[in-house]
Amino acid sequence: MFGLGWQEIAIVAVVLIIVVGPDDLPGLLRTIGRWIGSVQSMARDFRRQIDTMADDAGFAEERKMFDQVRNLNPTKLVKDAIDPTGEIEKDLQDTTQTAEDASLAARSQSALNQDLWKPTQTTGNSNSNSIESPKPAPTKAAAPKKTKTPKATSPSKAKPKGAKPKAAAKTKETNA
Repeated sequence: MFGLGWQEIAIVAVVLIIVVGPDDLPGLLRTIGRWIGSVQSMARDFRRQIDTMADDAGFAEERKMFDQVRNLNPTKLVKDAIDPTGEIEKDLQDTTQTAEDASLAARSQSALNQDLWKPTQTTGNSNSNSIESPKPAPTKAAAPKKTKTPKATSPSKAKPKGAKPKAAAKTKETNA
């Protein structure tokens, strides 16, 4: 009503308890309630008198017109002008339902395809790495993989600069 939030009301209540005291506070609140009730009663009486004067002066037609304007619903008027029988709205609801059903079917088919698509391994000699068929793209964002940080090696275990990796050396020997 006055734009007071709960914090302001709490502050006013604490100040009232401190200033008035907890013993006199119920009587004060009762008096304030009676005063607010009498102000509302006076406002109702004033409005009734104004309405009576307007009716006596012949403003009943204008008053009805203002009541109609006050109760005006422009959304309903536009909706009734565009679709008076309600067929368009029914068609839109049917189309929406069909689209939702198709989307659900596509999602379930996609999930079924992902379950059927199993990576297979090719057989080869023991030295070659096995090759997997590609996996379908995940539908949800995958969590980042944790990588291990390389441990520091002592200088005696470090490889010489010219040394080739073992896997590369084996593939060159098998190709030759």
